[in-house]
Amino acid sequence: MATNILETKISQLLGQRYFKKSVLVRFLLFLILLIIWISVNGGLLPGFLRQRLPILRVGPELNILYYFEEAERDGSKIRWSRATNTPAKLKAALNGKYDMIEADVILKGQGTSKQAMTPIVSDLPAVDNNFELRTWLQQVKKYTKGIKLDFRTIDAVEMSLQLLKSMKDELKIPIWLHADILKGPYSSRLPVDATRFFRNVRTFFPTCTLSLGWTTGYHTDVSQAGYTWDMVLDMHDLIIHWEISQPLVFSVRLAYIKNSIPQLKWLCDTLQASLLVWNDNEDKPVLEDVMYVAYRFPPEKAFFDFRDEYLSSHLKRYRHFSKNYVHPLVLERDQVKFNPYAWVKMGLYIEENSILPSSESLVLKSPAVYIVSISKLKSVETLHLKGRVHFLNRKNQEAINGQTGLSIFFRSFSYSDYEKISGIRFFIGVNGDLQISGQHLGKNVPEFKKRARVTPGSASCYRFDIVDLRHEVVMEINSLHDCDTLESVQHEDTSHISLRVNIPNELALGEQPYILKMEDNRRVAVIDELDIRTIYQTKKKKT
Repeated sequence: MATNILETKISQLLGQRYFKKSVLVRFLLFLILLIIWISVNGGLLPGFLRQRLPILRVGPELNILYYFEEAERDGSKIRWSRATNTPAKLKAALNGKYDMIEADVILKGQGTSKQAMTPIVSDLPAVDNNFELRTWLQQVKKYTKGIKLDFRTIDAVEMSLQLLKSMKDELKIPIWLHADILKGPYSSRLPVDATRFFRNVRTFFPTCTLSLGWTTGYHTDVSQAGYTWDMVLDMHDLIIHWEISQPLVFSVRLAYIKNSIPQLKWLCDTLQASLLVWNDNEDKPVLEDVMYVAYRFPPEKAFFDFRDEYLSSHLKRYRHFSKNYVHPLVLERDQVKFNPYAWVKMGLYIEENSILPSSESLVLKSPAVYIVSISKLKSVETLHLKGRVHFLNRKNQEAINGQTGLSIFFRSFSYSDYEKISGIRFFIGVNGDLQISGQHLGKNVPEFKKRARVTPGSASCYRFDIVDLRHEVVMEINSLHDCDTLESVQHEDTSHISLRVNIPNELALGEQPYILKMEDNRRVAVIDELDIRTIYQTKKKKT
């Protein structure tokens, strides 16, 4: 009996030791696997999950509004040290109340016979500065500041990004890489080669925030200037072509903001990007323009890098009351600008980039994709559809009379096939061709058609007002010479031409949507005004 008890106790003791050993081995194995996973993956969470949840990113691609918590997710509270290109400026910035430190990067001896493959930080045109980028980075990494490197030439990009790659494990701070890759307003400076820039970023240092901009110049009168639709579409096409997945910020000059908000808001909305507004010492500070940005862009989507204390102090004071300080025409535009929530996209899925709406504008590129109003409006009421369309010749092609332009449909009862949309068709051609006709209405509805022509303006831009009076429809057209400036939101008192057509009684009245589509792809259509209202409630009801 005693022997059996002893054997049982020994067995239990050995079992406990074996169990503890087993637990310890498994724990060590788990720890080893965890270390391997973190080292290979670059963090505890999977990379794809960190990419989708910016708050979880830790590293150069980290959203600066998550990194600098005291900013309270408000881009206007981020403080910038611009052109920090000397040891003295860098020391002052590192010890000062700045969040992001920016430096201009070129190669030593840039553009001279003594050009070397050593990246330096320097103010152009000085190219013989001895302040190397490596030294600059080694000093900044000791602090908790963010970095923005502004590449003035493509030559410095590859060597600089190789340097960043070699220091990647030491740089657990936000890093922005900036280049002006397209030519902008009044610019005479060559932009950085976009192809080489994107290739180098993809190859050497993809984990960053990309800050992209346009080169700009100075002019004594910038009242009519801005970032045009062609400029922002060029930028959009580059981003799509290169399949850029990094966080994006577009850098723009305050002097050209007034006439550019619809374009820039569209660009940021469609690419889920942010905006950084900067000013130059030679620019006249205009508070209304700053408030225009603050009014249109939410706090987490707009950054401001101002050298003007007047602008900085007023932005801080009025950022969240910006509506009270914008130009009156901004509020007038509120009444007519495109509302993406009132329309739905239809057409071929493969043409997903052929219709690109934002809270400011709509861009139509292909006849295979079109928009349909969500509200089905009763034709027993008298209805207005007002809007403005701007045609862009992006492919440098000749327009076809009677075909190249925008079609608007009323009373459509069949619209699932983009080639067989039924209803009353109002056509506005690029060359000024105008037409009202019935399309695919069936044999029981008599045909009707009326044509006219208006002289096109230099801007290839038209404002339209279409009215459904139940038994008659009216289309009024104005040919515009300006479609880009904020002042162009003001409406003319009289129309250039008016078309009236009687509607057959056989055409049914009921609840049908409005439809807008391009008839071919020889032009891109920008629709930045679109407003549906009943006549007797013009001041009260808006869809």
